[in-house]
Amino acid sequence: MGAALEFELRVNNSFAVGQDDSRGVQGGGGAVNFRDRRAEVWIDSVDLGRLWLGKGWTASEGSSERDLSDTWIAGYSDPRVMGGGMRFRDSQGIEDNPRVFEVFDNMDGLGRDVRLRYDTPSRGIPIQLRLSTAQGGVFDGALFYDFRGARARWAAAVSYADVRRSGTSTFGDLVNGSFSVLSGSGLSLTVAGGVKRAFRNEPERSASFAYGKIGYQRDLWRIGRTAVSMDYQETRDLMRRDDRALAMGMQFVQHLSRWGAELYLNLRRHELHRPGARFEPMSAGMAGLRVRF
Repeated sequence: MGAALEFELRVNNSFAVGQDDSRGVQGGGGAVNFRDRRAEVWIDSVDLGRLWLGKGWTASEGSSERDLSDTWIAGYSDPRVMGGGMRFRDSQGIEDNPRVFEVFDNMDGLGRDVRLRYDTPSRGIPIQLRLSTAQGGVFDGALFYDFRGARARWAAAVSYADVRRSGTSTFGDLVNGSFSVLSGSGLSLTVAGGVKRAFRNEPERSASFAYGKIGYQRDLWRIGRTAVSMDYQETRDLMRRDDRALAMGMQFVQHLSRWGAELYLNLRRHELHRPGARFEPMSAGMAGLRVRF
């Protein structure tokens, strides 16, 4: 048995910071920067699996983010996490124009919520089934796959989520998944995709995303492993019908093994194509240092 309490301190939340929102209060930043992430208990059995209760990861969380490139801290299948609150600019400026987080989505399941979740036992089995139901009557299920062979490592996931009972979502259900492979040479390939189907106002409308990344990692210096990658993400019809949002990026991560740290860099270009409108492309960069102890 176990329990977890996890909190976070958000300062200039990169998901929400924009030209007119320097503190990242809008889009999920919130006026209160200190808040809970997890508050849960669990019972774990080698033979029966694990049962979770409380606020934490739902069964489908992470199903669009299987990534063995070793550069996910700099950038992964969700372009919103860097500059998510930035508005696209047109000839009139930025006022009331779409933000990055309004037109991009990696459709990664139901995220974190207050839920009851069950995971099948995974000892000696590369496939695990996860099921959960969260407050509001929503539910989801996912299959996760992990395998390490002599020449390559594989990771994959596929999930389904139904949110129609929540009463808050325009979209009714979601199917998504991801796949990543890392060869012994250090080359990696990652792909992901998903579809949301609408059930209110526009029953025939759906939104989708597709993602691809190619990476390479190797111990070039004694200080630690170096990883580089390039990725591409496309989200369609999320905010409006016929919207096409594109993101292209380059990532760099340098491990500093002696200090338990990672130095990372991400450069990304965002584009939004919408009939009857002309938005300028947007370029963004991010650099950071993470220390774990």
